[in-house]
Amino acid sequence: MANEKPLLDGANQANIVSVSFEETTELTQAKTLLIVDSEEILNHLKELWKESEQRHGPMLQSKGALVQKVNYLGIAEFLARATGIVFESIEKTLWVKESRRGLWLQLDEDDLATRILDFLNAFIYKAFEKNLVFVAKQNLANEIVRRMKHFAAKPGFFNVAPGCYVLHCLNCFLVYDEDGSFQKRSLEDERIHSRHQLNVEYKPEANCPRFLKELVAPIISEDETRVLFEYIGQVFVGRNVSQKVLIFSGAAGGGKSTIVNIAEMILGRENVMELRTNALHGYYETSRYIGKSLLTGKDVPADFMRHYGASKIKALTGNDMISTEKKRSNEVSTFAGTLNVIITSNCNQPIQLQDDRDAWERRILSIKCKTPKKAIKPIRDFDKILVDTEGSGILNLALEGLKRIIKAGGTIVASEEQKREIADLLDESEGVPVFLKERVEKCASSHNITSWELYLAYKDYCETRKWTPKSTSVVQKELPDAMATIFSVPRRTDIIRDSTQHRGYWGVRLKPLNN
Repeated sequence: MANEKPLLDGANQANIVSVSFEETTELTQAKTLLIVDSEEILNHLKELWKESEQRHGPMLQSKGALVQKVNYLGIAEFLARATGIVFESIEKTLWVKESRRGLWLQLDEDDLATRILDFLNAFIYKAFEKNLVFVAKQNLANEIVRRMKHFAAKPGFFNVAPGCYVLHCLNCFLVYDEDGSFQKRSLEDERIHSRHQLNVEYKPEANCPRFLKELVAPIISEDETRVLFEYIGQVFVGRNVSQKVLIFSGAAGGGKSTIVNIAEMILGRENVMELRTNALHGYYETSRYIGKSLLTGKDVPADFMRHYGASKIKALTGNDMISTEKKRSNEVSTFAGTLNVIITSNCNQPIQLQDDRDAWERRILSIKCKTPKKAIKPIRDFDKILVDTEGSGILNLALEGLKRIIKAGGTIVASEEQKREIADLLDESEGVPVFLKERVEKCASSHNITSWELYLAYKDYCETRKWTPKSTSVVQKELPDAMATIFSVPRRTDIIRDSTQHRGYWGVRLKPLNN
């Protein structure tokens, strides 16, 4: 790089001894088994033990094999230094590094507590040739882990420095340079604190002809392809650079879900969480997102974005600080709302705007898949085939997309056609007010219209604009406020039709069709 500087904010990593790992299939619940597998490591651990003992006094007091007294502070400091565990004190999460991959893995606190005494026993036996018995093991381990957090606390350890873009591939780190290129860095680079590793290698010469020809080109225009790879680029970098939400809509069977599956598989499914708008305002829902980088809602129904909780998406993607609470815990965690969000649906996704149209207009990206001219023959496990054979090529296109975002000042520029689609989506989201402004006019007080006649006209209007109309009950609930705001007329109950009184409005009428 042109000039060397720390890549990531946060405290510097302490000099720690390398340890061996035993992994579960889910990296986010990695289980550590510390193994003293060399004389060099054993001597290093002895030095750490001695230093803790000098600072805090005798570490253990025992009678025979029975441990009678434990120096919690000393033991906790020793274990924190020996394991290299990091406690992200803002998020309230524990992490440990797998040096071989340069990857930080999240630890389950309860699991760590059950295993920490096993390591302590093994170390004491090898270092001092003693077999010790601990009383009330679980309580003891929980207390040690609680105090370890103090010594391992590094708030903002995974924060990204301004202007820094790092992708973690299987074979290297890729770091964005000031000259507009990505430079390779060794996986042993201690300045990079990564917890998201892509499942492909970086191969600069790789391409992806089948992905483009068989999957993307039949359903997506050239402008939309550009937007797609720009968005996938920021998905792979692990944060929402542009602060956008991608809504991927169109007829079923076109391949949009396959495209998203491929992005998930390359990113790593352990870094992805399902987006549930109907639960977003619950106490614990957002705690599921800590340590994740992508939220996806796949094949969602037409009312997915109309749930009240959908408004939370703006904070989750807009770099706002999100406070959340975990189940069975009184601790409040905080994380930055830098999540990428991709939603796929076979229909339009009108939004619960809540009088915030401008904010949503800045936030939404829309890709509308067209129906392929020729029916696409399904290929079993096509997503896996493409990741295995063309994953590195897909990464290269995503890198080019990410470069465009960076050069554009951190934004994804929608085409004019996409801007029209977004405006139409927001019009549909507003629904009733847009219809009233376009199809209803104020007139002499002798004219009137019933609420039912307005609803029928609204349904016809939706049909002309290819919208999904809201239900009768929803429209009838929205009409009074909208009519009062736009035309300053109240709802009445004295509109006569067929000698019967109906609800409706005086002094307004439908505009003539030729207008």
